[in-house]
Amino acid sequence: MKKQLFLILISIAFIHSGTRVVAGYGMSTASFEDEPEGVDINYSGALNFGVEQVSSTGGITGIEYVSRGFKMEQEESYYDWYYGDVTAKMEADFVVNYLGAYYLHNLSQSNVPGSISMMVGAEIGYFWEGEMSVTAEMSGGGYNYSDSYSSEIDGDDWEDMDGDMIDAGILVGASYNVNPQLSIRATYYYGLTEPNEDFITNWSTINVAAAYAIN
Repeated sequence: MKKQLFLILISIAFIHSGTRVVAGYGMSTASFEDEPEGVDINYSGALNFGVEQVSSTGGITGIEYVSRGFKMEQEESYYDWYYGDVTAKMEADFVVNYLGAYYLHNLSQSNVPGSISMMVGAEIGYFWEGEMSVTAEMSGGGYNYSDSYSSEIDGDDWEDMDGDMIDAGILVGASYNVNPQLSIRATYYYGLTEPNEDFITNWSTINVAAAYAIN
């Protein structure tokens, strides 16, 4: 499904004059209604891609396949009467992918190579798919165990988890013009909606991407 969507977006870029292909890497995390005790919450990384068009007034309108998520890590040491000192580790990676539409406005529009433009905007996304992977390890006292599994999350699964199909938030960032065709930008996304009732209060994502004009 991801590959098919990528091909569709690339096709749009070639068909429509002035369209730019965008590809980047995002680091996401989440805020929670109740922070899990004894668990470290870290950033989860994922690739994203899309297409966009720039208007004569400096507005950038685009659609993209974007990921939001987080990592949970927990480590506990205890004494087992049979095995002795045992260390248990768990790492879970939770990712939700959206088909998003965004608008960014250049506060200082310039196509001069080497120029930097500040940007503000907003994005809204519709749930596309998700994935959860878990790795568990136990070691110590001659005991060595590890296991891992992953599961796909479709729309029905997400609704069963009290997930909201719509996610929306604000964007701020900066763009560096390498040349008239290529620009590099960094953006920060802060979610204004609750992705998951009574669990995840919002997403936040730091993304670095390159935008290249096909024609």
